[in-house]
Amino acid sequence: MISVINKEKIIILGAGSPHMGNTPSALIETSSGKMINLNGSRSLAEFIANDSKSQKAFIKSMFEYMIKQPIQAYGQKTMEYLFNGFRESGYNCRELLVDIMCISSIQGIEKGDL
Repeated sequence: MISVINKEKIIILGAGSPHMGNTPSALIETSSGKMINLNGSRSLAEFIANDSKSQKAFIKSMFEYMIKQPIQAYGQKTMEYLFNGFRESGYNCRELLVDIMCISSIQGIEKGDL
C-alpha cells in the first residue's frame, strides 16, 4: 500500500501482523529521497520533531492561529526569523508565542502585501 502524506511516499510494511510483530512499521521516502524505517509512534514523532519542514509548518500554523493572518503578510523574512528563534530557544513554544505576538504588534502587515 502506498500513500502520499505531505509529499512523502509511505509504504506500510505491517500493522500488527504476525510477521512484523505488534508494532506498526513503515518505510518512508523523504522529500530528499532518503528512505527511513519507522517503527511505531515514537519513531514517527521523533522524525516529525526533527524535520525542519515540519517545524516550519508548526510555526506557520501557530502564527496563523494566534494572529488570524497569513505569515506571508508580515514579510518574507518573518518565517526564517521565527524558525531561527525557535531552534535557538531549544524549541520553546512559549518563546515562539512571545516572538509571534511581538512581531504582530510591532511590525504589522507590510503595505506592499495589502
